[in-house]
Amino acid sequence: MDDVELIQHYLAGNLTESEREAFEQRMQDDPQWRETVDDYRLIFTGLAELNKASATSESPIDDPIVQKIATWSESLPPITPAPPGPAAPQKNRRQTLRALMLGAGLVLIAGWWWWKNQSPNLQQLVQDLSSSEMLRLELATKGDATENWATAIETTYRNQEYIKCLKLTQTVDASQPNYLAARYVEGLCHFRLGDYSVAQNTLQLAIDRSSQPNYDQRNFNLTKTKFLQLLAKVALYEQKPDAAQKEQIKARIDELNTDPYYAKRLAALKAYFN
Repeated sequence: MDDVELIQHYLAGNLTESEREAFEQRMQDDPQWRETVDDYRLIFTGLAELNKASATSESPIDDPIVQKIATWSESLPPITPAPPGPAAPQKNRRQTLRALMLGAGLVLIAGWWWWKNQSPNLQQLVQDLSSSEMLRLELATKGDATENWATAIETTYRNQEYIKCLKLTQTVDASQPNYLAARYVEGLCHFRLGDYSVAQNTLQLAIDRSSQPNYDQRNFNLTKTKFLQLLAKVALYEQKPDAAQKEQIKARIDELNTDPYYAKRLAALKAYFN
């Protein structure tokens, strides 16, 4: 077998004990050989990590870089015993070809990791945009009839007791069904609990009713409600990409971009969907 095949067998643990001892003795005696082995160890480790990463990818088949690396890997000559007799020219050509193939694979690995790291992460974007500062509650109004329950809701929300907060909101809904701020809180709690579909529908109900005169809009912020619903849509899109949902997201981003406060914060999300 040629040197590359010998290194492959060594790194895979396929050599006999005597072969392994001879191999390691050669590394001790020849620094250049040891350096060559370390280089190939890096290459094979990189390919192994790439295979592991692509196996856990959400859509490994659709990743063109992974596909290309897989194709190139399959084109490498198989490890077979070297034929008897000298065949130096053919051996050198095959070793050179394999080295070039593996080198190109490393370049593609580096490109793949760069691409993965540069791609916007929807989950991180949603997490950043749904920070406490962006979605803080502003319900209680001194002297207002809603002060007591609003204070209780804000307290449970700050304590991240979202289920308890939901129950309080439902109590308010029963006594004041036209109070839109309660709908916003209900949608916000569902969002924090990861019930994005329920959150989206609840917030849409509040948005639709906001244009009707018989609904109480005290402490209700329509733009913030649309913003939260946008985040719920994005979270749903991440779980199950849907073309119609994507168009709704783009339309809502365009709508919110008319507000300088949200336009600045939605820049990364807008870039992702454009």
